[in-house]
Amino acid sequence: HAVPSGRPLGEPPGAQPLFGEGDLRSVRRGRRRALESAARYVVGEFRESPCMMQPLEPLGVKAAFVAADGHAQAADPIAAIAELAAFERGVGFQSAAPSMALLKFQEKVPFNDKTLSYLASCPQWVQQKVFRVFRLRSRDEDISYEVYKTARWVRWQVEPEELRTARAQQIRRFLAPDGVSTHRLEDALLARLSLRHLSDDHTSPASDSVAAAAAGGVAAPNWDELRRFVWAAARERQAERKAEVAARTAAHAPTSAPPPSEGPGDAHAGAPPEP
Repeated sequence: HAVPSGRPLGEPPGAQPLFGEGDLRSVRRGRRRALESAARYVVGEFRESPCMMQPLEPLGVKAAFVAADGHAQAADPIAAIAELAAFERGVGFQSAAPSMALLKFQEKVPFNDKTLSYLASCPQWVQQKVFRVFRLRSRDEDISYEVYKTARWVRWQVEPEELRTARAQQIRRFLAPDGVSTHRLEDALLARLSLRHLSDDHTSPASDSVAAAAAGGVAAPNWDELRRFVWAAARERQAERKAEVAARTAAHAPTSAPPPSEGPGDAHAGAPPEP
């Protein structure tokens, strides 16, 4: 950390500054450009992810990318990752075990296990709406197909914006709950993408920068790898914070007071203290 004069915190005023004003501004601009490039790379990789290969409602996709692009312009790759991860969870791309409510629905409306797996992969808001809107018209119809078709229709609808926004904020707080955690996670992401040393006049696209790093022997991560990396780094930081809190607690824990010293004329001088 450095003060605006370039002098480290706690250094006397007469000391030689490590950085000049121009150097500090250049470092800050270079870091911002690196973070912006990292965020744009994240957004680009998500566009190529398996999640985007499935049918998705255009308005929901547009809203998620508008939010993520806004975070990229603000040079906040962690918020962009949180936004896209929230969207991914919202469309229910990740498989999950069937809930009790879903199993009860299957008992009421018998459909095959393939449809059950598809419903289990849907987000909760989709499942709940299917429970409400599905009506069995005839026992002669293909029940499994009708349930699947209803779920596809519901999933095509726009997820309520407030749900995705709230989920993104929750993920953001999990990944980086404070400024120190944010800075460390950003450093880890930049190092992973080999964008740490971008110059102040960097103008090439993020994909070119990461491709150049890949040509140097560093594999360029895809969206799934980025998401797993960031989550692992966040958990590692959480473990560090817990250790720091435990150390501070132990340092301030009250210690038992030593027994009073006995005077030279005490008959029990030198004897062990009473329990």
